[in-house]
Amino acid sequence: MERIVDDLRGALKTAWLSVMSLEAWWKISVRNSKAAPVPRHQKWAVLRPPWKGPHQERI
Repeated sequence: MERIVDDLRGALKTAWLSVMSLEAWWKISVRNSKAAPVPRHQKWAVLRPPWKGPHQERI
């Protein structure tokens, strides 16, 4: 029983650490994107599939 509780505690700790590191990485990336704003066409190029050009936005 005691070992199960220890395993659960360890799993929770690792999950918490990964969530915290993800949050820190997200904040850093958001700060970097604010420092260097991406042009609108580049931003949409990430979301649009590569075979759709800017002239084919509405399909």
